[in-house]
Amino acid sequence: MNLAEMLPALKELTHEDKVRAVQFLMTELAKEENSGMLPEGSYPVWTPVGAYEAAQTLMDLVKQREQAKDKQLGHSVLLNWFLRGHGPKLLHFC
Repeated sequence: MNLAEMLPALKELTHEDKVRAVQFLMTELAKEENSGMLPEGSYPVWTPVGAYEAAQTLMDLVKQREQAKDKQLGHSVLLNWFLRGHGPKLLHFC
């Protein structure tokens, strides 16, 4: 049976059977391509649960950014205060 003969039969399948057919075809393609990813396989997945070192690294980066912003903001406030005339007065002597 070729594809042209199968298509009308596939259209008649229930939704559930169509899903099963797709799963079957995907498994067959994976086997043919030797992709290494098969439905019966077990594959590790990284999770952030228990990644305390990564969490600490992110917190350190956040703190560094906040400190840099605070320092920058502090300079801006000081510069504005100075420019408004609160800084030392220059004395001109004739």
